[in-house]
Amino acid sequence: SSELGIQPEMETQNLYLTLVEQRRQAVRRDSGQSVEVLYGRKEELGELQGIFDQFRWNPYSRLVLISGEAGIGKTMLVQQFLRTETADHVKTVEANCYQQEETFLLKPWQPIFSELAEFIEDANIELPLNWIRQISLQFPIFESLLINVNEDTHTEKTPGRLHQPLLEAVVGVFKKVAAQRPLLILFEDLQWMDLTSLQLMQRILQSFSLPVFFVATVREGYEEQLGGLTALASRKGILYRIPLERFSEEETRGWILRETAGLAAT
Repeated sequence: SSELGIQPEMETQNLYLTLVEQRRQAVRRDSGQSVEVLYGRKEELGELQGIFDQFRWNPYSRLVLISGEAGIGKTMLVQQFLRTETADHVKTVEANCYQQEETFLLKPWQPIFSELAEFIEDANIELPLNWIRQISLQFPIFESLLINVNEDTHTEKTPGRLHQPLLEAVVGVFKKVAAQRPLLILFEDLQWMDLTSLQLMQRILQSFSLPVFFVATVREGYEEQLGGLTALASRKGILYRIPLERFSEEETRGWILRETAGLAAT
């Protein structure tokens, strides 16, 4: 639909989503995964899966923020989501942001580009030499893609700078990779991401047609630290928020009963 510039009829969309859910259930059964969802988060998990299903149908960039206080289950929700999705059609990459590394420019992106470099090599994706050189200045792992290139690869390094050639190279690489598989990128604890990394993420989201699905956990009360990222995504209509609330008293009792059922039997 994105290539044609038209939206499919609602009946067609509903049929597609039904088939996706049937496939999801079949994958769970075949892999031996439990169909039971994370306790107390069925609604939030369903919402996240629904947004992702829409992305698969109409793959343009999206940002999903899963917020809540520390220890409330943001990571468990995301990991449950990843377990219930098939990996054959999407390239999934994950990274953590740490408070101790808040001042380390572009540090959260290092594992992302490391995995992308490996994927590019395995998939034999051809990249312009100037893209590889520009990206390798900030992410040295990309130098491995120059091993078989018999040319001078020296370029002056400018750590932490998001100059235009680098941004163009990053967007170009994402387009090349996403042409093979749509990208699902997970950042844990986004509130600790450095400003330069946030700006790079913002630049990728500006390329609306890129099939990149960002999922990020963020601690409650810290969203203002994300700068213009959420403002941009909201303005483009690609920002989705899934807040996690504390369990109600009834839910807490239910969880305790479920967890202690086995102990009572012994």
